Amino acid sequence: MTCDDIKKRLKPFLDDLLVEDEYQLFISHINECPKCKDYISAIGSLSNQLWALGDVTVPADLCQTAIYKFKQRSVGASAARPVNFRNLALGVMIVVLTALAFFFGISYYRIKNRNPEETKSPIVTTTVETGKGKPDDGSSKQLLKELENIASSLKR
Repeated sequence: MTCDDIKKRLKPFLDDLLVEDEYQLFISHINECPKCKDYISAIGSLSNQLWALGDVTVPADLCQTAIYKFKQRSVGASAARPVNFRNLALGVMIVVLTALAFFFGISYYRIKNRNPEETKSPIVTTTVETGKGKPDDGSSKQLLKELENIASSLKR
C-alpha cells in the first residue's frame, strides 16, 4: 500500500469499515512509514477530540439564517460597486452608431432603389421642346398658376 492509498482509505479505517486484508496492509504501512504514522495519529487525535464533545444540537433555523446572511452580504457587496462610466459611455456610443448606421443604410437603400417616375412632382415636370431647352408656353403658365396657389395656401 502507498501513502496515497492510506489517505484514500483513512475514513473507512477510522469507521472500522476495512476488510481484513486491507486492514492488515494499512497497519503494516503505518508501522513502516513514519510520515503516515504521524498523519494518522494527528487525524486520530482530532477525531477523538470531536467524539469527546458528545452530541451537539444544531438549531433548526441554522441553515435558513446562514442563507439569509449570505444573501445580505452578496446584495450589499453588489450595491456598493461604483458605476463604470467608461463601459456605460461605450454602450451608449455603440447604440447610437448602430442607429445611425441603420438610418443611413435605409436612406441609401431608398435613394439607390427609387423609381425615377415616383420622384417626379407635378409642379416640377415640364415638357421641354427640342432645340432650345425652354418649356412651352402652356406648361409655364400652368406652373406659374400652381406656384401661386401654393404660395397663397401657405400665407393662410
